[in-house]
Amino acid sequence: KGYERLFVEQDTCDEATSMLFRVAKNTKTAVMGCCLMPSHLHLIAGHNDGGKGISKYMQSFKSLVSHMLFKDRHGVWMPRFDDVIIASERVFLDKLDYMHENPIRAGLVSEATDWRWSSARFWYLDEPSDALTSTTDWVDLKSGARRGRLASTSEDSAT
Repeated sequence: KGYERLFVEQDTCDEATSMLFRVAKNTKTAVMGCCLMPSHLHLIAGHNDGGKGISKYMQSFKSLVSHMLFKDRHGVWMPRFDDVIIASERVFLDKLDYMHENPIRAGLVSEATDWRWSSARFWYLDEPSDALTSTTDWVDLKSGARRGRLASTSEDSAT
């Protein structure tokens, strides 16, 4: 895609991932899955306030990363993010698998669970996490009735 590879140093990736979960806690956003790649982020998250909550979360996260890790460098992130509503459990699982297979497709690891900056170990190896949730009780995927919004986002770093 030609996006800049900003997340290549282990310390930068560790801190960005930590910020992802810290902002989620502060904004009451449920993170079900994530995968930080060298040039982009995949995220499955939900918020009881729907799209407004997800947008606030992404804005806060992007701002914090830009300020703390890249010293307010202009253009760390693309101005917007792709937001896809997940309306069924099947779509949720498909998005989760696609996200976790990204480091394999990129030739970074041979097993999804080897990629340190993803939720693959939580989902595939039952590794405990205080930051991730596997429940979608707050959104009814089967009936489509939304008490909240569950969305898959992809956020690219800028060129």
